[in-house]
Amino acid sequence: MENIYRTLFYSGEEELEQAASDVATFIMDRSADPETVKELLAEKGFHAPETAYESLLVIRDGIRHVQMTQKARRLLHRVAPAFMQEILDSPEPERALLNTEKFFASLRSKTPVFALLAENLHLIHQLVSLFSTSQFLSHFFYQGPLCSRRSGFQCLRHPFQRP
Repeated sequence: MENIYRTLFYSGEEELEQAASDVATFIMDRSADPETVKELLAEKGFHAPETAYESLLVIRDGIRHVQMTQKARRLLHRVAPAFMQEILDSPEPERALLNTEKFFASLRSKTPVFALLAENLHLIHQLVSLFSTSQFLSHFFYQGPLCSRRSGFQCLRHPFQRP
């Protein structure tokens, strides 16, 4: 019975824990030394580690002076290491990080989007792939009308259907 329950309700949690390497988890750890994180970012190919660090703070903690619900904050802390892992593995990590930051900043309804991402890791991979490879499509994605509507996360669920 316990296995059935875990299969139904905990598979996303276990996948999230396995999705991020120790390096990605360390980079997103609030207690990590900022200088050490910046050195790691430089080692991982970021040409401007100071700027990258500022962007990852938005991904890790949310935008300064913008209130988030406790649930949104918990969900963000769950998905942030998986986002960082995908960013590190992407062909253009700096572009992916910057576009991910802009995407997070553009979200009006953070809780449902973070919940959707926490339960569907493949969406994190798809988003970061888009953010890494096409500036034009990334801009369209986080500035487009599909993501700015009342239920903005519909564009993640049904990318080829109108809301």
